[in-house]
Amino acid sequence: MNTVINYAKVLLPAKHVLLLSHMRSNSSLVSHLIGSNPQVSGYYEMHIGYYSWKSLYRQKLKYMEQNPNKPFQSIFFDKVLHDGHHVSEAIVNHPSVKLLFSIREPFETVVSTVKLYKKNKPEHEYATYEGAIDYYIQRANSLSEIYQSLSDKSRAMCFRASAVRDNPTDTLAQISDFMDLKQPLSESYTIMDKTGARLVGDNSKNIFSGKVLKNVPLEPDVIAQIPRQQELLDAYQNACQALGLNAG
Repeated sequence: MNTVINYAKVLLPAKHVLLLSHMRSNSSLVSHLIGSNPQVSGYYEMHIGYYSWKSLYRQKLKYMEQNPNKPFQSIFFDKVLHDGHHVSEAIVNHPSVKLLFSIREPFETVVSTVKLYKKNKPEHEYATYEGAIDYYIQRANSLSEIYQSLSDKSRAMCFRASAVRDNPTDTLAQISDFMDLKQPLSESYTIMDKTGARLVGDNSKNIFSGKVLKNVPLEPDVIAQIPRQQELLDAYQNACQALGLNAG
């Protein structure tokens, strides 16, 4: 019966908000802050591509199948962090889609990526600095290209990932306005069924805090171990420029 009801609900009109970013960009934090809002369905990475209008129906159906007891809301949210999950120009410019673009400073991202993969999947290429650096540079370039394919830039909001932790009040207010939320986003969020689950987002203990935590700067000796620093900085600065952001 739930399946039948979900197939009927998927035909109801809805808005879609996609967070386009990269791994270790505070995206799980942002997703939980957004997904805790009563207007929003979705708070974790669904690992699907977005190719045409059919993908938007697939997003709704997949979410409702995975969350059969959740009420249908007017905004469906997902995050896309990898080039393997394609986001087409048709989706980027679809009238029911709004896009959040986020990029985190490269040194923090690379160190966090290596740490995560060494813990959970040490044989993976991202458990090495070289693999994590290659991923970051490629993804930063891809985010720039996706943004440039957007014909109406008012349907996108770009922000530096660190702003969510360093200046949550203003950043969340801007996201709330951009998403036309009746109830503004809060600096606290709900711990949900898939919070901390592997493969759908952050599985560190911080995600279970239920609130925005301040960013902890890297120690100088950790930064000194990172190779190819100029390449990373160039990729980050070029992406910030493409997205209309101050590199900080």
